[in-house]
Amino acid sequence: MTYLRRFITAPLITTPRLVILVLTLICVSVGILLLVGLRDFDLSGRQVQTLSFQTDMGSLSGSLVLPAATPEPPIVLFVHGDGPQDRFASQAYLPLINALLDNGIGVYSWDKAGVGESQGDWLAQTMSDRADEALAALEAVRQATQTPDHRLGFIGFSQAGWVLPKIAQQAPSDIYFVIIGGATNWLEQGDYFARKRLEAAGHSDLEIQVYLEEQRALYSKIFTAPGDYQLYLQSTDESTPMTEARFHFVVNNYLADATTDLSAVRSPMLAVFGDQDLNVDAHKEAVIYERLLADSHPASQVHIWPDATHGLTKAGWFNQQLASQTPLRSQVYALFAGRHIFAPGVIDFISSWIQAQSR
Repeated sequence: MTYLRRFITAPLITTPRLVILVLTLICVSVGILLLVGLRDFDLSGRQVQTLSFQTDMGSLSGSLVLPAATPEPPIVLFVHGDGPQDRFASQAYLPLINALLDNGIGVYSWDKAGVGESQGDWLAQTMSDRADEALAALEAVRQATQTPDHRLGFIGFSQAGWVLPKIAQQAPSDIYFVIIGGATNWLEQGDYFARKRLEAAGHSDLEIQVYLEEQRALYSKIFTAPGDYQLYLQSTDESTPMTEARFHFVVNNYLADATTDLSAVRSPMLAVFGDQDLNVDAHKEAVIYERLLADSHPASQVHIWPDATHGLTKAGWFNQQLASQTPLRSQVYALFAGRHIFAPGVIDFISSWIQAQSR
């Protein structure tokens, strides 16, 4: 009994050497995890070339990144969401790009007009302008790589949901499309975004409904072309009001609706929504997409991905409406996780679908 008592009460760590060993193992493990994550934010060793193309706004510049071990790979062109995005979205695209490359898929992405090395002004564009720009990018990639149409496609994020269906009306029918977190109606998407913001602030359903109705009535006065920027400034409750340039971008686009364009799509189209999306009503939009794509290409699919955000990242870590709201813990986690910031299985699923269209 005395021996047993001594065993139970003996200290778990008996020597400084053991403490040092444990701490060393922890540091090494953390270092390995960090290096694995950071590798997904790096294109060193990848086959990268600058590729520019001409538009009505001037020369736009981007990067073509190809998988070194894959001859004649399929290539997807990235179409940005909202905001002044550079070609890699301030490095945020890199984990996705590296995952696609490892799945044998090349990527072309360019700086938005007026951003990075591109000329022009993205705030002066309509959704139709953005579609024309993307078609010019497609032609530049086709000529630079001699890639056949069936191996070329687009991936569009959020606001690109109003752009890609327009591209599909003009591009060859072999071109394929992936829309992530797209909405069909600009005003309805704005209502949903505001509702989620107000719910998080603790407002009741009645308060939210009254607010949305008032906002709709106000929008019809403010944003009807040519727009009334001074009335907007007088009536906005935003802590940081829109610039006048941003205001006119909204004037030119706030009536955007993709339903007509989607119903005419005959190309392969994959629409993927995160089931925890705080920006777009994923379940409502998925139903609309399924209805509008019913007569589309046989390969067209609509999916709601579990535990995923607007950008298909893990909801438990990244479910904020704006990137600026991402907490520090999630930013640190992203460095460790790399491509594993995405909901499990979703990138491999998208990659497999792209490969299937490219055969």
